[in-house]
Amino acid sequence: MPSRDMAVATGSLVLFRLLGSATGVAIGGTILNNQLAKRLANIPGFTPVSLGGDIQGLVDIPDPVTRTQVLTAYAAYPSLPHFSGGG
Repeated sequence: MPSRDMAVATGSLVLFRLLGSATGVAIGGTILNNQLAKRLANIPGFTPVSLGGDIQGLVDIPDPVTRTQVLTAYAAYPSLPHFSGGG
């Protein structure tokens, strides 16, 4: 590559890497959130609500069986196999 084009090539590389990263994070977040919503929807007697960043609401669920199911759904959230490299 001619040295006069090196800046354009480097800038293009950085641009496409950043765009690819942002797109990947957006798609990955959507997939993870949809999986969590499906897991929470399968819990009888539980209606998902916005916690507003306060996870104490999960610990304060009165029914111990429902609380365990909800906490298990959240605990499994980041460990989906295709995001942890497990297959």
